[in-house]
Amino acid sequence: MRRCARIIPLLLLGFLWFCFLCNQVMARYGIYEVFSYSVNEYLSLVPFLGLGLTAVWAAALLVQGIRQKDWRPLAPLLAVLLLLSALQLTWLRQLYQTVSVTDYITIAHMDSKTLTLQAQTSDGTPITLHYPMLVDALLKTDGTSYYVSYETNRSSASRGTLSMVWSTLESPSN
Repeated sequence: MRRCARIIPLLLLGFLWFCFLCNQVMARYGIYEVFSYSVNEYLSLVPFLGLGLTAVWAAALLVQGIRQKDWRPLAPLLAVLLLLSALQLTWLRQLYQTVSVTDYITIAHMDSKTLTLQAQTSDGTPITLHYPMLVDALLKTDGTSYYVSYETNRSSASRGTLSMVWSTLESPSN
């Protein structure tokens, strides 16, 4: 019974993280059919709650181990909790490094095999974006400027993931 009491919270936390990750992918493209926008807002708390709960649980086990001076029964769960805390902290760090950008881009080259495109932003900065398969036939390399939103990492701002194509600005030659 005691073992179940320890495994159930871990499974619940894993399920919440699964829902959070699925929601992150769908929300990137504005898909709110599975999870409504309000659920999307609540799920954004999962990384903070998950890290807090696993850190507090690990600290409680650590104190329990110090008091009882018997680490053997607590060591596996403590190791799992510390690993989960480290993974969640890494995820939060990555989340804080992610930036959303909205700008005009002009596409120079598209590779439909890797679903990446080479483009230039409105200020002439080159950028490589991964794009969803659905927009492959819509985007052109004919000099059209597209008003887009994409996510990028602060440390590698020249690479990102295309989220939305808002509108176009036709080239002067058309």
